[in-house]
Amino acid sequence: CWGAEERKTRSEGTQDALASLPAGFRRDGWARMGNPRLAEKVGPENIRRAAALLAEPLPVVVVLSGGAGSGRTSLVVAMAQRIIATGVREGGGAYLLAKGLRFVSAVALVGERGDADAVTLESAKRATVLVLDDMGKELAGARGESGVAAQRALPTIELLDARFNAGKPTLVTLAIERAAVQGVYGEGHARRLFDVA
Repeated sequence: CWGAEERKTRSEGTQDALASLPAGFRRDGWARMGNPRLAEKVGPENIRRAAALLAEPLPVVVVLSGGAGSGRTSLVVAMAQRIIATGVREGGGAYLLAKGLRFVSAVALVGERGDADAVTLESAKRATVLVLDDMGKELAGARGESGVAAQRALPTIELLDARFNAGKPTLVTLAIERAAVQGVYGEGHARRLFDVA
């Protein structure tokens, strides 16, 4: 059991991981596993599934999908906070995993001009655990036949390939359906996200 001083030191070491979470979720604090408000938003069955996933070593990919307002970001933030809290409590490998967790929006990954934000992309590749939020939203406004959607998808494809090949845990929230993933990111990514998850 870690003493209070050791937990404080470990907690301070996870500040970058916590800081990567969306500000609104950090400020409100309700998106936490076990919070009844979260269970109301996402449903108790989804909370049970998330808790079961977190009770085991994380798989390479975890996909949360659903329409706008379904709570997929709320749930993945709660999962990220649980990973961080577990690392602070348990230390060792759990701490190293938690310390390196990063939350990245797919829109931020692509950047304002639609090309890769190199700093965000490299940080996301190095993360011990990555939360990639709203995959598909980086395509907003792009039409598939124009080539713009394919261009905007390239950083996400590069990131997913790097993480899959390295076997690094990645939690993905999807803003689009399988057919759209297949059409823009390719059949291989659709299989990795939907068939393995």
